[in-house]
Amino acid sequence: MYPVTHAVIAGGVVWAAQRLAGRPRAALDLRFAALGALAPDAIDKPLHILLASIFTDGHTVGHTLLFSLALVSAGTVLALRGDPRLLAFGLGSLTHPLVDPVLVYPGTLFWPLFGFGFPDVRGIPGWYLRGADVALVLAVIVGWNR
Repeated sequence: MYPVTHAVIAGGVVWAAQRLAGRPRAALDLRFAALGALAPDAIDKPLHILLASIFTDGHTVGHTLLFSLALVSAGTVLALRGDPRLLAFGLGSLTHPLVDPVLVYPGTLFWPLFGFGFPDVRGIPGWYLRGADVALVLAVIVGWNR
């Protein structure tokens, strides 16, 4: 888990999406996006520790698109009523797979379309993940400075 990387990527993606959409800067609170990016790990890591016989890996329910899209859907409804916090949170959680190994495991990312089990995603080398994290953080920093 790389909390700073997740938070920076979420803030950068939500900020860039707002800019591309022509929205005012304060439309979505980037703090909620950063918190949302941490939600998948905050859910799945305790599940793995407490229920290791059921959840054999720390990348399960919270790391699925279903989880994030449910948050975005509910957040969209609330945003239309004037409260965009859950939308920012959901968009942040949607960015989480960008820096996690579940991106290459469709069984987790698109759960439950390929069955109800979760694959073990510990097989990606750490150097690859750290390199991808550094590249994404640098891209966000460059984007913010422009």
